[in-house]
Amino acid sequence: RAVQFLKLWRICGGQALWPEAVGALGSDLFVQVLKNPERRGLVRDMLNLRITFLGFVWLIASVSLVYADRVTVAVATNFLTTARVISDDFTKRTGHDVRLVQGATGALFAQIKNGAPYDVFLSADAERPADLLEAGDAQETAPYAFGQLVLVSRQELAEAGDLTKVLAGQRIAVADPEIAPYGRAAAEVLDALELDPPATRIFGTSVGQAASIFRTGNAPLALIAASQVTDWQGGPLFIWDGELSHKPIRQDAALLRDSDASRLFFDTLSSPDTKLLIASLGYGVAE
Repeated sequence: RAVQFLKLWRICGGQALWPEAVGALGSDLFVQVLKNPERRGLVRDMLNLRITFLGFVWLIASVSLVYADRVTVAVATNFLTTARVISDDFTKRTGHDVRLVQGATGALFAQIKNGAPYDVFLSADAERPADLLEAGDAQETAPYAFGQLVLVSRQELAEAGDLTKVLAGQRIAVADPEIAPYGRAAAEVLDALELDPPATRIFGTSVGQAASIFRTGNAPLALIAASQVTDWQGGPLFIWDGELSHKPIRQDAALLRDSDASRLFFDTLSSPDTKLLIASLGYGVAE
């Protein structure tokens, strides 16, 4: 049909011979046009209008493809649920798609150092974004949240105020302190208590996996992120309301590739609306 369309346009412009056109197209419509030269001008105008319209549609589609970009965000597991909410809102406002890749902070850091094509890194600590900035692998860094560690149990915690009695000799799910900042904070809590007998630590590669170990009943206790219990759906849950002694868990973002879309996403993290959202989902926020 496209070939017929172009041939008819050429004929109406006086650039094709009548016998050639009839033989090539064999259509009653084309024959009528060719036998009635006075109709050619009207048809030519209609065809030109259609060509203009198709060109306009193609232009709009091209502009959309150019300006609707994708941002690939490497996000620490503890922040995944919050990042999904932020990303959905970002896409609705800007049209830019966001692809989230979750994992333990240490594992994501190693991927970035090995050339993984991430645009933004939402770390669970401040050290690794700082290392990327110093090495020239990041354009800019900024704090976006302060994590909070909580102790959770499947049974009511009877020994109120005495954490050593709660934890001594118990199995407790924690993130691996070698690669996960929340695991490092959990280790600080447990080491400071000097439990006797010591608690048996069941390690997950991330704080998300530690929560899964607890959720599936493989450990009766867990030290996980407060953000993971805001919409808990894993059965009975009791939260220790006492103080847990550990260093602040500052979480920094790193801008790895400075495109328009990635810069916009990075800046969104520090907007007042985003800070309110982050605070409502179990985090502290930077002033």
